[in-house]
Amino acid sequence: MNNYIKDINRLKALLAYSVIDTPAEEYYDTLNSLVKTICNTPISLITFIDDKRQWYKAKIGIDTNEIPIEETICQYSLQEEDILEISDTLEDERLVNNASVQTENGIRFYAGIPLRSESGYTIGSVCAADFKPQQLTEVQKQTMRDVAKMVMIHLETKKRNEEMEGELKDMLNEKIAISKKQIQIQEKVYNNLFEAISQSNAIIEFSIDGTILNLNERFAEMMGYSVEELIGQKHTLLLTESLAEGNEFVWEKIAAGEPYAGKFKRRTKDGKVIWLQASYSPVIDFSGEVTKITNISIDVTNDILALNSLEELSSQKDHFIANISHELRSPIHAILGFTDILIEEETNGQKQKQLKSVKTAGDTLLYLVNGILDLSKIEAGLFQFDLRDFNLSATIENVFSILNGKANQKQLAFNYEIADNVPAVIHGDPHRLEQILINLLDNALKFTTEGTVKLRISAERKETHTAELTFTVSDTGIGIPAEKLESVFGRFTQAEANTTRKYGGTGLGLNICKLLVEKQGGSIDVSSQFGEGTQFTFQIIYTVPEKQTTSETITSVTDYSSLSGKVLLCEDNEANRILAQHLFDSTNIQLDMAENGRIGVELFQQKSYDIVLMDIQMPEMDGYQATEYIRNNLKSNTPIVALTAHSISKEKDKCLAMGMNNYLSKPFKKSELFDLITPWLKTEPKKEDQTEVAFSLEIIREASLGNTDFENQMLNLFLDQSVESLDKMKLFYAGQDFVSLSKQAHQLKSSFGMFLMDLTLLDHIEKGINQTELDQQIQALETQIKSAHHHIHSFINKPA
Repeated sequence: MNNYIKDINRLKALLAYSVIDTPAEEYYDTLNSLVKTICNTPISLITFIDDKRQWYKAKIGIDTNEIPIEETICQYSLQEEDILEISDTLEDERLVNNASVQTENGIRFYAGIPLRSESGYTIGSVCAADFKPQQLTEVQKQTMRDVAKMVMIHLETKKRNEEMEGELKDMLNEKIAISKKQIQIQEKVYNNLFEAISQSNAIIEFSIDGTILNLNERFAEMMGYSVEELIGQKHTLLLTESLAEGNEFVWEKIAAGEPYAGKFKRRTKDGKVIWLQASYSPVIDFSGEVTKITNISIDVTNDILALNSLEELSSQKDHFIANISHELRSPIHAILGFTDILIEEETNGQKQKQLKSVKTAGDTLLYLVNGILDLSKIEAGLFQFDLRDFNLSATIENVFSILNGKANQKQLAFNYEIADNVPAVIHGDPHRLEQILINLLDNALKFTTEGTVKLRISAERKETHTAELTFTVSDTGIGIPAEKLESVFGRFTQAEANTTRKYGGTGLGLNICKLLVEKQGGSIDVSSQFGEGTQFTFQIIYTVPEKQTTSETITSVTDYSSLSGKVLLCEDNEANRILAQHLFDSTNIQLDMAENGRIGVELFQQKSYDIVLMDIQMPEMDGYQATEYIRNNLKSNTPIVALTAHSISKEKDKCLAMGMNNYLSKPFKKSELFDLITPWLKTEPKKEDQTEVAFSLEIIREASLGNTDFENQMLNLFLDQSVESLDKMKLFYAGQDFVSLSKQAHQLKSSFGMFLMDLTLLDHIEKGINQTELDQQIQALETQIKSAHHHIHSFINKPA
């Protein structure tokens, strides 16, 4: 009974592979050929045995496809764990009556290995046979074992694939059933939704050629028609004439199956134009064909009109800000220009201090005007960044030099700290970084009466080509109440109602900081403890140049006295005309001035000019009209440079489009103006180098209290020390001793500061900025010292 059950289980295992009576397969033929070749026998077989027969899946040397099980030799291999090898079949008692053996040319050698399923049942064999006795080597036996394994692996893989395929089919059928149910639910939801939409929205259906198939009452009422009047009409009936011309292309895309949505103009029955917010949705059948197009619309005419009104108001606001900016910047230009001239010419120390206070007030006023203008430019999308490589430390020092006076006046500790991992040179906009830091630090100084204001800079994330820099401005000031922290970055916002009256300011600074930081992809945050201080932190990711040196040039006073030529200035502001005359008096340039564009054009027709400086806003004929007349009517290509208090990029674009050659925004520095116009003027050769270098006796005079002997003593001391220092610096440079060179430059800075001389050269030499240009820097320093000596000698030799 047990053998019977065991045999049934074996047959079940065999039938599970579905291999008997299947066509020949190349895979099995190849394995069988390998057995024949390795064993060197004329017969090789891959067989499967059921309850009655042995069937050959692959065969070589046998003509039949199967034989009865009782006639096989393989029946005995099924009972083995490993290879059954019969070296001489005539000597095996089991084969005494086997027809395949007991013939004249019968089988004399047999070797077979059972094919065993994963469940442990033998289902067939791999065998080799010969007509002469022989014996297999160990290599031949191992090959037969390997082939048997490969046969079973293939059968198991095929079986698992079929099982998985069946499972997948079951899963797919289950998914299909679920999907059908979901489709039915969705159809019901869609129908309910469509019904709900139709109650509150205008709905219309078109055929793919644009014929109106159906619509609801709401759509008909919105367009002023009845439902019957519109059914059967073409969709073009609802279009304005201008839209109808280009609508065919759009309709073709919708009819091809592309959804389309937006705001559209449509024409009602009485000819009135309305705006619809509409979506065109193609309805596609199961074959992928568009059967109709559904349009859902709402009337948004009032919204569009309101939006247009807002845009018009915004445009008027921008125009107002630009005009106010122009009106304010023009007089500021004159104030600052004349103040600079008076500071240069004034020798009385007390008066110089007063003039510098006027200059500071003017700069503050300009700063406020520029703040309002910056907001306008950012909102209008006209704000641009001037990206360049710059030395971070030099930029920070410039910020602190501007605010040091305010910190000293309040006797506050005012310092900065740059972490060692911060790159020396970064790529970005140094001026915008200065603007942010000046706003934050000035704010901190304003609200701090005692203690410290500090800036810390660190690199939170530094990679090969980028660095995320974190700037932290902290103070020990009055702090910000917790409930006010969220609003500090708002426009025209102050922490307390009386802040503006008590501390000054417009409430724009922090808002501008936030906008500038975010425009550079950064973020800014604030934390504060009321009564204990505030901390502002912002992060900006900067590019890090491979070469950690900048191409910053040494700044010095430029001499424009050699410039010559004829210049026409068209300017309606009298103060600015007087300022211009004063600026041009130091050159050989002949300056003619006109108080408006009409007079300017008349002068232009009478004389030949090398360049025209053209204000934009003038009475009778403005700068644009005058330029247009010169270019179109007079056919002249004489260079024209716009001088305007407008400071937005679209104004510059407009000037260039009108035919002007360049653009300069007021207020501008003397150097900015002359550097701009120099290419169009002549330069007369100098008889000798007469370049003026900044030099002042203000500090010496204040310290001497009128004692000329003390003044002469200090001047002579500078003469000796400066020459000695310069000689040492030349020796240090020749010996490549840059450490000593840096120390010597630092020592000389205090002497230069005593005479208010420009410290830029010494600063560059001390810090090793542009080290490859040290030779030129030392030569320029020698020129600066010689100029200072010239001033000192003229003072010492001046008669009493």
